[in-house]
Amino acid sequence: MASSQTPPHLDSESVTSGQTSTSQMPMHHYPEDQRQQQNATPYTDRSEDDPPPSYTVVDNEGPHANPFDLLPSSSSSLGLHPFKGTSNDKVVYYLDKRLDTDPEFLEQHISELAKEPPRPYVRIQGLDRKSGKGVDFDIHIELTPLLYQEMATRRSWRRIRAVNNFDKVRRGTASMTRAPGFGGSGPPEEGTPGVAQWCYRYCASRAGLKVFVLERRLTGWDFALVGSRLESLISGSDYGDDLLSRRFRRGDEGG
Repeated sequence: MASSQTPPHLDSESVTSGQTSTSQMPMHHYPEDQRQQQNATPYTDRSEDDPPPSYTVVDNEGPHANPFDLLPSSSSSLGLHPFKGTSNDKVVYYLDKRLDTDPEFLEQHISELAKEPPRPYVRIQGLDRKSGKGVDFDIHIELTPLLYQEMATRRSWRRIRAVNNFDKVRRGTASMTRAPGFGGSGPPEEGTPGVAQWCYRYCASRAGLKVFVLERRLTGWDFALVGSRLESLISGSDYGDDLLSRRFRRGDEGG
């Protein structure tokens, strides 16, 4: 089962049209007696007792969200916490009896995990060309906040789908295979199982060792273009004589 995350610029809701529009400011109309009263009031200088005007800049838009506060927390609203994780947080494991026996609870847990985006980042190193050993700089850039269409509300485009019949995955077997009738052995599969049906099959299995896998996949990103733009910025700072090492981590996770 896999969930996909596309960057905001691929979301159809965020595309703007090329049409232009105009807006007009409404004019206020006052009653005739009020207008005459305003015109009859003579202008006077500020009284000495009046407080001075405030020159404090007020931010009417409110506080902006910290991009690092939007990073995945690895915990769900169901109260489940990771049982184990790899050193680079690429794979996170959850272990709970309810995940093995309650298909509705398992499906809800999968839906909660799918809300969190992948964690892609880019690492750029500047290496000394002469020695080949010295490191001038080592930069890690977190790209996860860029996946949100609206950072303040954590809104982003995503979808969750089950594997199709032609995908080679572990379907209750030790080896990866396609669905029966689509390259796999056994009676042909009728239709394509959805997420709910996979959860039911998983919980109904009496196997002593079983694993339900969720993958977060990032699609629509041109990593080569992002990398070349970053290298151009560094080269423009007169660092073009040394070697640059660039490495992306797409942030695909399973658990």
